[in-house]
Amino acid sequence: MPADVRVDLVVNGQKLEQTRWTWGSHYPKERRWTDGWGTDIEVPAVIEMLDLIESGQATVSHVRQTLADMAGQIIERCDPEPDMDDDRCFGDCERCKAAEPEFRAGIERDLKLAARARLPEYRWQVGGSSVHASHCPHVAHTARYKGPWNGEDGFFSELKMLVHEGSQIQRPYTPMTDQLLEQWMADRIGPAGGKKYRLCKTCSPAIP
Repeated sequence: MPADVRVDLVVNGQKLEQTRWTWGSHYPKERRWTDGWGTDIEVPAVIEMLDLIESGQATVSHVRQTLADMAGQIIERCDPEPDMDDDRCFGDCERCKAAEPEFRAGIERDLKLAARARLPEYRWQVGGSSVHASHCPHVAHTARYKGPWNGEDGFFSELKMLVHEGSQIQRPYTPMTDQLLEQWMADRIGPAGGKKYRLCKTCSPAIP
């Protein structure tokens, strides 16, 4: 959640009392290396500073330096140990670039699984050691999966979440036909005949 900060701002000796700032919102990558990135200041205070410039009581350079200095202090106060790589990454830092090929391949694989799940002959889905009927609510997201939620922007957003936060989106299960499921189950029968899989208790699949 963004932090709300109120500070007196002094521009070339002129005091603007209790200017309101916020820190912590998500800002455009186009200005991520510009001074003050990550902070906001109220418009009325900006107008007062423009008035100071117009009246000759301050210069553009005075105002710019004052804003940059105060933004730096607020950022340091709110985020004393910033990770510049993390804060200003939009899925395009060196760590993300290294992970991108594998991540993109994973999405292509998931799209193929989703396409299969929409075919009537793929009546089953498996995940881990569980077997589900394709109509089961636990696996319904497989057929709905269409890739990142917002095209390439969504792709890089998900990539950043994976690399920097370790978060994973809900991935599709593996759709199977009767024949594929039969082989999958056979591969999971132990030497003593024990089954190394289980049937979903929600959909109770009537497996062939």
